[in-house]
Formats: sequence, C-alpha cells, structure tokens
Amino acid sequence: MHGNRAAALARLGRPAEALEEARTAVRIAPGSPLMRNLLGQTLTVNGDWAGALSEFQAAEAIDPGDPLYPVSAGIALARLDRRDEACAAFRRAASRSGSRPLPLDAARRASALGCPVPAPR
Repeated sequence: MHGNRAAALARLGRPAEALEEARTAVRIAPGSPLMRNLLGQTLTVNGDWAGALSEFQAAEAIDPGDPLYPVSAGIALARLDRRDEACAAFRRAASRSGSRPLPLDAARRASALGCPVPAPR
C-alpha cells in the first residue's frame, strides 16, 4: 500500500510526500528488495544520490540475482562520479541479465562512461 502511494505521489510531482511513503514501506518490509529499490528511486527524485545508492545496494544484497538493482546502483554511482564502481555495477547487471540486454538507459550510461559491458548471452 505505502509503496503504491509513494509511486503515485512521485508521479504527481510530490517528492517529499513520496519519500515519506517510501520510508514507511521500508519500515514495514525492510527485507523487500522492491521496497528498497522504490525508496532508492524516490531518493533520486529528491536529489539524494548517496542515500539512493545505499538503498540500491541493500536491494542487491537481498536479491543478488536481479539485474535491476545493480543497474540502479550503477546510475547512482555515475551521478556520484564514481566511474569504476559504476562500471562494475553495470557489468554485474549484464552478467545477471542472461539473454536480455541491459535496459537502454543503463546501456547508454555505461557506454558514456566508457564501460566495457558484455553483450547478452
């Protein structure tokens, strides 16, 4: 419920309220990688890239097989000017994506950073 509200509030351009709802969702379900990712995304809307990175890393630790979380971490790391770590995150995501390519936005960011990211298998 709080996760859905956070997403809706963010879409409505109400980032402070979205952030509170996302934090509530994580308090209720701290072991949910989806709620951690949602909080991270909400933090990015509020300009807190370091806080977002922490949430993306928490989501990845909970579900290390999902390529979404290292993609999100890679984007945050790139925004924090941590190129080598961003490249490593994009490579982790690519290695977990199987036959699916990285999302276009992530592939573009990796390319812009000069990150060698393996092609889908």
